[in-house]
Amino acid sequence: MEVARDIAQRLSALRPVIREICNVAGVPGVSFGVAHQGQVVFRDNIGFRDMEQSIEPDSDTLYGIGSVSKIFTASAIGVLVDEGKLNWTTTIVSIIPELNSVDKSITEQLTIIDLLLHRTGLEKSNNWWFGSDGVLMLKKSQTVSSFNALKQTSPFRNAFGYSNWSYTLIGEVIERLTGMTYGDFLQSRIFGPLQMERTTTKHTSQDSDNFAKPYAALDDKSLYLLPPPPIQDDTIMTPAQGIQSSVNDLLKFSSALLAARKGDQESPLKNVPKQFSGHIFRGNPFLDKSYGLGLMRTMLPGTIGGGSNSIYTKLPVITPGPDCNARLITFHGGSQAGYTSFFTMVPEADISIVVLTNSIGLADPAGWINELLVETMLESAHQTNFVHLATEAANNAIASIPNMENSLEQAREPNAPPTHSLDEFVGRYINIGHEFIVEIRKKDESTLQVAFQGLDSQVWDLRHYQHDTFIWLSSRDHIVKRARFPFAGKDVYTLIFQSSADGAVKGLLWPHEPGLPVKEQFFHKLGGARVPENEAQQPLKAV
Repeated sequence: MEVARDIAQRLSALRPVIREICNVAGVPGVSFGVAHQGQVVFRDNIGFRDMEQSIEPDSDTLYGIGSVSKIFTASAIGVLVDEGKLNWTTTIVSIIPELNSVDKSITEQLTIIDLLLHRTGLEKSNNWWFGSDGVLMLKKSQTVSSFNALKQTSPFRNAFGYSNWSYTLIGEVIERLTGMTYGDFLQSRIFGPLQMERTTTKHTSQDSDNFAKPYAALDDKSLYLLPPPPIQDDTIMTPAQGIQSSVNDLLKFSSALLAARKGDQESPLKNVPKQFSGHIFRGNPFLDKSYGLGLMRTMLPGTIGGGSNSIYTKLPVITPGPDCNARLITFHGGSQAGYTSFFTMVPEADISIVVLTNSIGLADPAGWINELLVETMLESAHQTNFVHLATEAANNAIASIPNMENSLEQAREPNAPPTHSLDEFVGRYINIGHEFIVEIRKKDESTLQVAFQGLDSQVWDLRHYQHDTFIWLSSRDHIVKRARFPFAGKDVYTLIFQSSADGAVKGLLWPHEPGLPVKEQFFHKLGGARVPENEAQQPLKAV
């Protein structure tokens, strides 16, 4: 009891700091909690889950947890291995016979453990499915065919390459082996047995009285209400980032994971020691960063990281206090339109930390709050100024789009008009493998537009850049208001039209996957009528 009181007092003292991080990073509401030795020792809630009605969150408030969902997906596989439904080296093609990757060796050899460790070597672009304004541009039924079309960006099993596609394909495996939806399987084997009554993949929860509305932080720190996240049990990407949960439920889950790691035979979670173990390095092995099954691993002293924070500032080195023997940190962050989250466990100290926020913040405030809590729990002798870091990252986030515009302008060739009239660019362009349409429309006599998948909901104005290159980059405020993340590179916003020998426009290049050569990201021009909204997501045949 005395230890718990001491922890609670130290964490309570952080409240003003956390509130200031939220202020500078554009967070309307945050819920967080800490468990120690299987007991919840601290929970707190700051701000609002509903800005319009000034309603505060509590520890049962539902948030989107984004990629923290991957921990549950890995745990589900641990259960199926224990039940004898498969093993770690079961080939995917033996369960999904229509698997037909661009690389024959992947088709024949790809296993469960390959997917869990993100070592397929395939492209990882989210732009095939992630649309603006809360729209998914691919259907769940297109998961396997879209995975089949992913191109090789590095050798198979050569290195860690984080990808939502890998965990989404694992979800297909779970459903085919069990005859249940992904969400129903988790409910029966994990959520229910652990009494996680607020955790779900079904979006009826968004109509509940205790759901955190999603927001985006604008450049002036004001908040813009976004549509609820679309990923749920009957959509693509649910096993990668479709779960919604609360602080109370996630602390139950983390405590169960830590207990099962130590040998709790009564736990519904199985094969947990393997889930915590490091299997592949994440980058430079000398940095002691590795990956378990759905869990990032870092050895301290070291940097933990948090979402997009490393893009905007240098991450702090977290050093345990002299009386703390804990070195291993296991964690996963989550980001989706309107939410950032962090789920952290310190196995040697039996500590778990959950941080949930309801905004696309300026950088990743959940990451800063998580690191503050870790540093406090491990009694670090060095106290990082996280308000300073959050402020620096927020300012750099605000400046990122103007900086991108300046970079584009400096590289632009002057006096380089398009070689065709705007009318000649108009038409439909298809990437056949991904069944994906880029439609070019004419807004008025001087402006083109791009409509991804031919959808009216996915229209962006184009600006001429140079020669036959156009860009759809807009202000940061406009990007986040449309429920997109603003830290994609400038190439994502670039369309480069291609001409044939006779001078006609034959296609375009959309270089949205940095791991692939630009020439491999080609869309063939079909021309013809616009794709109807209700037909745009159907498979299209080349003509």
